[in-house]
Amino acid sequence: IFHIDSVVVRPRWSALLRKEFSIHEIALFRPTVDLSLLRDSLGSALVVPEADSLRESAETTALNAWDSGWRFKNASLRIQDGYISNAPGLNVEENSTVEALVLHSLLSADEEGGQLDILDLQARIPSRDLDIRGASAQLVVDARLWSLNQMHIQTSRSNWHLRGSLAAPSEETAWYERSFQLEIEPSDVNFDEVRSLVPSLPLHDSGRFSAYLSGPISELTVPWIRLEHGESS
Repeated sequence: IFHIDSVVVRPRWSALLRKEFSIHEIALFRPTVDLSLLRDSLGSALVVPEADSLRESAETTALNAWDSGWRFKNASLRIQDGYISNAPGLNVEENSTVEALVLHSLLSADEEGGQLDILDLQARIPSRDLDIRGASAQLVVDARLWSLNQMHIQTSRSNWHLRGSLAAPSEETAWYERSFQLEIEPSDVNFDEVRSLVPSLPLHDSGRFSAYLSGPISELTVPWIRLEHGESS
């Protein structure tokens, strides 16, 4: 499922005296992941009754670790030349390969939640002729809410700007019943590029696009969409 050519870890040893697991940098060189094997290995766990008890055990272990005072603080996570095979696409019958993956991010976590700052992300999806030339975002997670703050994605022909939030998982709520909000802020979009991912999209050429979506998925609403395409809007 996973293969990594080499790993470099640079911890801050003095932090252990404060019961903090503090890492200066984690660098993964040429990691490869086959998501089809990962799905196969998890598939049975998704349907057997023991899955809930395994998840509860993992959550209890994690909570005990935080309760004991341990922290994961300011780790710089870098990935160089990553490769993902059998990544799911919008069409469930088609999988894609993600190659030349480069990631630079910062990760922190404690008993209150966690924060992931993506400083730079680059990748290529050859089957879609799609290049992600740069991306940045901040993901903040707590017991109540997952927040995506100011996500920017630059591809070969588009510039996307997004923000949103998703209700944290709970035992009482199925994934499709979790409330969310997603705002696509005014973005310069090449619709021919988007059609490589969504072939049924009726738009062509380029335009300026923004929209707001809210849910849960089972009650999806789109309060507004704005599109400036050529001389029309």
